Amino acid sequence: MTAVTWTWLYYSSFLEDLEKTLEFLMKYNKEEGSAIKSDFQSILPKRENRDSILQFMEEINLVGVMPSRRTSRYSITEEGRRYLQSENRPKYLHRQLYKHVLHYSYFYNYILENEFYQFSKLQIIEKMVLNSSYDFGVRIFDWKSAENVLKLMVDLGVLSLDKENDIYSVNREYQTEFNHKVFEELIIDRLSSDTQMFTKDLCSYLLSREGEFINSDDEPTIRMIYKHLLRVNESKDILKFIPGLPRPPIPSKHTLVELRRG
Repeated sequence: MTAVTWTWLYYSSFLEDLEKTLEFLMKYNKEEGSAIKSDFQSILPKRENRDSILQFMEEINLVGVMPSRRTSRYSITEEGRRYLQSENRPKYLHRQLYKHVLHYSYFYNYILENEFYQFSKLQIIEKMVLNSSYDFGVRIFDWKSAENVLKLMVDLGVLSLDKENDIYSVNREYQTEFNHKVFEELIIDRLSSDTQMFTKDLCSYLLSREGEFINSDDEPTIRMIYKHLLRVNESKDILKFIPGLPRPPIPSKHTLVELRRG
């Protein structure tokens, strides 16, 4: 099966060029209408840079693209305008990436799900390659794909890099504060009234109460709740899982759940 990686050119002035391109496009669309690739040469003279910036903006919905004869026409989207008007552009871009790019959201979710807040480049890339291959049945990460995410996260302020020791740390603002005690209490309380229930339904219930045990700017996912459910059980052994048909993202071995009795 062919790899579905996220390889494109990320360079030192990428985010600066992104903003210049969007500002140019907003003015150009107003005065001239939609733009074609050759219109961007004045601000992005290198073709490889131009191709990467336009591809990136299209992926995260900052621009709209319409085929036109042998080229494409570009227009700024409402999300692109909101980005330029945002008081915190790095955070806005982080949320756009999380919303639209699987490689970015998978990477960031892995960090939060496992509270993996400090790591080396080799550690995190190995984990991304192995875990995503297991989850998707295809290799969606290679070295370049993971490097692109790392570089973006550093430039957006999600990560800090200690270059001397090659250690990345998740900045406090992007960490999740998780109250494991309240989380466990909610699990026990919900399962006390049911003999057993679908694990996905339990995760959905916990997600509906997430404000009681999690503090994060980013909305948690069912997958994240499921990972914490497993972590509670590893330490407390209070749950019994029963296999059945899978209900993604819950695998078949954990289809149903109930409290252990006695």
